[in-house]
Amino acid sequence: MVGTEVHTGVVWVLSFVNGAIVWGFVFGQTYRFLPGNSPWLKGIYFGVCAWLVMGILFFPLVDRGIFAAKLGLGIAPAMLLLGALLAYSVTMSLVYSFLDRISDKSVISD
Repeated sequence: MVGTEVHTGVVWVLSFVNGAIVWGFVFGQTYRFLPGNSPWLKGIYFGVCAWLVMGILFFPLVDRGIFAAKLGLGIAPAMLLLGALLAYSVTMSLVYSFLDRISDKSVISD
């Protein structure tokens, strides 16, 4: 399907699968190993690393060039991707931190 016109529904499904399932799984597996003592730093670190991987690896794989440079839209696609990944990863990190605190309290009270 690379290089052909794809129905927008397929694009939305692929975005969901990539964001909710793939990146969510990777984030969950790496959360405790991410550098930083605060969930904010962990989220920012993960978001920047994910941005670099997507910009350098995945965009060229779908023939969009590094950080989607072949689209001819300047830096906008790369910055939009960075903003979206930072929002996602910081939110996930805050949720994981909250869940860790809840699970620690329940272990202590048991």
